[in-house]
Amino acid sequence: MAQEDFDGEPLVLMATVSEDCSDSETWFLDTGCSNHMTGHKAWLIKFDDTRRSKTRLADNRSLQAEGAGNMVIRRSNGSSTIIEYALYVPGMKGNLLSVGQLIEKGFSLTMKNDVLELFDANNKLVLRSPLS
Repeated sequence: MAQEDFDGEPLVLMATVSEDCSDSETWFLDTGCSNHMTGHKAWLIKFDDTRRSKTRLADNRSLQAEGAGNMVIRRSNGSSTIIEYALYVPGMKGNLLSVGQLIEKGFSLTMKNDVLELFDANNKLVLRSPLS
């Protein structure tokens, strides 16, 4: 069942695959993915290469995760937030943040006036992005 926004309309956030952005730094907040995922191993700290798993995509293809680690997001004021347990999936052309995992870990988000804001467990702004 699709989640609904405040107007009762179905809410779908998704990632796209594009052949021309093989080294993408773009992140997608995704309500449908179960794990945070990136193709950038260098972005992960406390990396554990024993945390291997297969991830099934919406089109039924599978990708092999070659480990997992934590990501550090630096805010514009110099402080930082840790996003725990992001899978390293070599060859991913985009990066996914699982909305479900964020909410389970105490994060919250708002979407209004064509802007998405993500807050940490202390209600401090982590990121602000236009909806697209």
